[in-house]
Amino acid sequence: MSFAVEVKDKLIADGLVTSANFFVGPAAAIPAGAGPFTQLTTTGGSADELMQNDLDGYARPGAQIIVIASVRSVAEAKAEAIRDSLKRVRNATLSSVHYRSITADQQVFDFPLDTSNRPRSGFNISAVKRPS
Repeated sequence: MSFAVEVKDKLIADGLVTSANFFVGPAAAIPAGAGPFTQLTTTGGSADELMQNDLDGYARPGAQIIVIASVRSVAEAKAEAIRDSLKRVRNATLSSVHYRSITADQQVFDFPLDTSNRPRSGFNISAVKRPS
């Protein structure tokens, strides 16, 4: 399973997104409408954490999460709720993969308007997890 799917499954379980309003990748076609819509784009992350005998012990993926909505306060509130959910992951299993942690790399901040002139708010995350 991929990092994006594991994060998505957690957010669905927490009632913060659905399969219909969660999109993966920078080229995802975000539908028209008020939203909120959540877009996750994986980033380069950091180098794997190696263990004895040069075995990959933990992967360190990263992602940018952006919430798009017709009203800025709605985008900000949803982004804050998602950030709060993810930063609480400590020594937990997501979709059968052990996570040591997920860290919000900064506070929620504003992004430029999307192509439909809707406000966007988001943040970046980093994780430490067993390879999946």
